[in-house]
Amino acid sequence: MRASTHSIGISGTGDSLALRSGNPWAPGGGETGIEFTCTVTLPQGFQGQTKFLQIYSDDYCMRTQALQTWWHWLGTGLDGAFPYPPAGDLKAPDSPGKLLAPKYTKNTQMDTVVVNDSADMYFMFRPTDQAANTFWVPLKKMHWSWRGNANKVERPDWVLTSDPDDYTVNDAVEQIEEPFWQRLEENIEGNLELHGP
Repeated sequence: MRASTHSIGISGTGDSLALRSGNPWAPGGGETGIEFTCTVTLPQGFQGQTKFLQIYSDDYCMRTQALQTWWHWLGTGLDGAFPYPPAGDLKAPDSPGKLLAPKYTKNTQMDTVVVNDSADMYFMFRPTDQAANTFWVPLKKMHWSWRGNANKVERPDWVLTSDPDDYTVNDAVEQIEEPFWQRLEENIEGNLELHGP
């Protein structure tokens, strides 16, 4: 199991403007922020399925321009669904991002976004040639993270103020424990903080 990354930056327009890992709007079909690839070799006569599953941890802040207060999202959940929606059997792309004009801030003007997100991507396997019911088991896990800062220098312009290649991608490890989650990552709510992150 291995991974390749593309630059972090600001991309999109209007309501889709975001600080993002990768750039889905890049020429030629876009650039994935990170892409995982796996290979599997099965014993002769043995059949099975492979899929991906990702547990994603949000840790990002947005500062309101007028009040100088911070909204902070912090929590962990299943990324999308299982199997991981954008993935095939042996490849899994991801381009996470944080909207710079999110609807849930109720039109409050934001001037700073700080992202320090991380995730665990699991490579899952299930035998398909057994008479009894079979279960998905994790074969590999890869921990990764991305970080980015964006500032609004002049309305409506945002600039990246951090390293565009600020990823940490750990080596894949043999995974024995089942992945665990209690909610979907998309249901994590922000909390108002009166001071900086």
